[in-house]
Amino acid sequence: MIESIMLAWLWVAGVMILAWCIGLWIHNPSVIDVFWPMTILLASLILAGGMASGLISQLLQLLLLLWSLRLAGYLLFKRVLPHHLDKRYTYISSSWDGSKKIGFFLHFQLQGVLAVVIALPFLFIDHHLSFNFFNGIGLLLVLIGIIFESVADVQLIGAKEQGLTLCQKGLWQYSRHPNYFFEWIIWLGFAMAGWSASLQMTLRDERILDFAWLSLCSPVLLLAIMLKVTIPLTEKLSIQAKGSIYRQYQQSTSMFVLLPPKKRLPKT
Repeated sequence: MIESIMLAWLWVAGVMILAWCIGLWIHNPSVIDVFWPMTILLASLILAGGMASGLISQLLQLLLLLWSLRLAGYLLFKRVLPHHLDKRYTYISSSWDGSKKIGFFLHFQLQGVLAVVIALPFLFIDHHLSFNFFNGIGLLLVLIGIIFESVADVQLIGAKEQGLTLCQKGLWQYSRHPNYFFEWIIWLGFAMAGWSASLQMTLRDERILDFAWLSLCSPVLLLAIMLKVTIPLTEKLSIQAKGSIYRQYQQSTSMFVLLPPKKRLPKT
């Protein structure tokens, strides 16, 4: 198990060096956002020992591939290729002492470590995983998450194309960050499927079942990153850019979980 984790980290670290070099070349550290889902895919396949042969594991890997390609493609064509510089990286790097190149190198490597932790469910989603209630629920959650995360992104693109200051339609009426919420739902589903391996006695090495709870580290870590780092920083920058309009949005709309809005905001 440790060997698989170390191997995944070494491969991901190498890919992150490549991502860092590309970021320097194009003068845009936002390229890390494209590499994030791809490194999680890579780490997951390494942890799983390659492509699965069992039906449940194959379905989970297929959904992982779909998630990774969709998200990476969306970020590539909507952010990186249009030369959009994410203000979050400018804000983060403004507080660094010393070389920003070295700072982003360390930042990219930290993202690589986090990617391996997020991928941990696939250490237990192996060739021998058979269907049960919990991985069935996990499959459903992943599918729902991918569908509605995609819907949220399409709705956001539509609002930007219409020149709206805020996206207040569709899922964005019920959460200020529905894309993050459904991203978390996806990894909650994968974690449930990984944890479900502990309920089966069909693995070749049953000792690994004692560690299946590590699958739950994935959604826990992702939730902590979202609630403590990504969302607060995103909202701080949104307030700076949009002022009172965004403050009104905060007052009327749930931050993360989808909930009925308190009141309808005027269209902007």
